[in-house]
Amino acid sequence: MDTRDLRCFRLVYEEGSINKAAGELFITPQGLRRIIRKLEYEFQAVLFERTSTGTIPTEYGDYLYTHSRELLYHMENIK
Repeated sequence: MDTRDLRCFRLVYEEGSINKAAGELFITPQGLRRIIRKLEYEFQAVLFERTSTGTIPTEYGDYLYTHSRELLYHMENIK
């Protein structure tokens, strides 16, 4: 996981849509899905439930979002 992956996660969470977040990040939705799957693999947890109306964060997704700002801060300071 790197800071870019975590920022992508945060944007999907805030937008409620992989397609909208991908547009803002100037990447394909498939590329963004790959990043989210990578995070889910690393955390061994599902972060979003995908529905026809968008993405809904799971309980773990809510938890990660709540703590991700502090996590990003520490990750950037380690570099």
